[in-house]
Formats: sequence, C-alpha cells, structure tokens
Amino acid sequence: MGEYISIELILILDGEQEFEEKLLVPRGTVIMDAILQSGIYKNHPELHTNTFNFGVYGKERDADYLLSPNDRIEIYRELAQDPKERRKKLISKKQT
Repeated sequence: MGEYISIELILILDGEQEFEEKLLVPRGTVIMDAILQSGIYKNHPELHTNTFNFGVYGKERDADYLLSPNDRIEIYRELAQDPKERRKKLISKKQT
C-alpha cells in the first residue's frame, strides 16, 4: 500500500468559511485531485461554473501544485474588485 499524507481543504466564499474537511491523500496528489476526492462539488456546484483560485496557506498556487503533508488547500472566488480600489472609490464619494 502506498504512503498517504494528511491535508486540509477549505472553501471560502464572500469572506466566510463554507467548507472544511481533513483528507488522507496518496503522496504525489496535486490540488485538483484532492478537490475532486473531497466531494466538495456535491454541496457546492457553483465551483463548476465560476472562476476560483487556489492557495496553500495563503499563497496562490496552481491546480497542479504538488501537495505536502499537512498542507491546507484554500479555494476562494476571484475578487470582483480590488479592495484597495473599492476603498478609494468609497472615500472619493464621501469627499464629494
């Protein structure tokens, strides 16, 4: 039997954590394989149709990133607007 590693998968939507699962995956697993193994698509079908980014401990990673033991995969939606730009617009509206 091959060696397995423990990882964690988290889905973040609208700034709120929606899904968390710990998984045992075979060594050599990449992010997309772990996501498919988790079954997250059953409860979150929007993942099929929307654009999402992946990260490991807050650092953006590609879907083919090779996982290490105890990695935490984060799935988050692309931001509709850069938060800095949004704040600038809000401030300029208040000043007028």
